[in-house]
Amino acid sequence: MKQFLITDLQVLTQLNNSVFSKLISLAELSICDDINELDMTSDNILDLDIGIGRLYFMVTEDSLQYQFVPSKSLENAIVKTLETKSNPLVASAETNLETKIVKTYKELL
Repeated sequence: MKQFLITDLQVLTQLNNSVFSKLISLAELSICDDINELDMTSDNILDLDIGIGRLYFMVTEDSLQYQFVPSKSLENAIVKTLETKSNPLVASAETNLETKIVKTYKELL
């Protein structure tokens, strides 16, 4: 199954495609800058915190290897989703909708 995180975020945040395209472009430039800095050191492993986890890049003379390790909060959320068979996105949307309805109702009274 293939999904598109950026497309989902565009819908959820209602930000347009150009904002996300710019962010992705800047992230790519930043990662390349970090790899360039790594190349100028004696290290060969880059540990990059991306907010939802860590990306590890290992650069050798003839290869590039990488690994993603989710943050503890992302890992816990995934485990909870699998265990409870619930969808936290739907639950969050329902809570937000309920809050807006109650607020509107109170304003009318």
